[in-house]
Amino acid sequence: ARPPAHKKPKIPACAADASKLLVFQYGKVGSAFVKDSLVRAGTGDAFVRDVEHYDEFFGKNAKAACAKLPCVVNTHNALVARRVLACSRDVVVWSIARDLAARAPSEFWENRNSILNSLPKPANPDADSFSRLVEAYKAQQRRVAATGDTKTPFHANVEGVPARCAFFGQLAELVGSDLDALVFDAAARRAVVRRGNATTHDVLVVRFEDIADWENIVRDVVPAFKPAPAPVHAKGGDAQYARFKSAVASSTASDVYHDAACDTTRFYPTRRRRGKV
Repeated sequence: ARPPAHKKPKIPACAADASKLLVFQYGKVGSAFVKDSLVRAGTGDAFVRDVEHYDEFFGKNAKAACAKLPCVVNTHNALVARRVLACSRDVVVWSIARDLAARAPSEFWENRNSILNSLPKPANPDADSFSRLVEAYKAQQRRVAATGDTKTPFHANVEGVPARCAFFGQLAELVGSDLDALVFDAAARRAVVRRGNATTHDVLVVRFEDIADWENIVRDVVPAFKPAPAPVHAKGGDAQYARFKSAVASSTASDVYHDAACDTTRFYPTRRRRGKV
């Protein structure tokens, strides 16, 4: 079911002649860096908004909401993305790929508190939270390897959030195309499809692993992008996450994530998977 209505944000509309951008992504791929960079580079007419629930912005009057569309909408939700794209053919879609095997522990760690709260009480009352998280992650990866289902439990019932292995297929469908239109250019380190050439909108896909060079990679498609300073993290948190990654390093279901059935692999043409190159 659709989540309950949220209070609509009071934000300025994007100028009619300004570029409009939809950042549609599946999380832990650098989208916060994109947002921070666009906010930092923006002028008075450049406004960025995270929209995760349809009713949060569009409500019952989608036409009126389109007239107030911010310059940049950042979302994980395909229902929101579809409505933004219906507002205008001039919206440019920016999406980001990330090696899912490398991404899995990052997403799990970010959601660790919710995961801990959802776990059964341990038989040993002295069991520490870190060990329980490690075991829960290993169990999740065994399930992924056994079933091929990469949709994590805390996203299983979220409307509009696709399985990670099918994300780019859904992106292609949103712009009236098929997955084969998203051809990765290894030299340019991106996939670009222009409106009218197999899609209803201009589409750009880059890789998280190339984040240091995004300014050059996207310059002709998103000229407003100017990299923001790298975020500063608390050392204690980084140390704990590094410890977690080390503890689960051998537990990623890499064969599943790198299998040809996982559409993210089209952006990693040289990645070894299941004995193939």
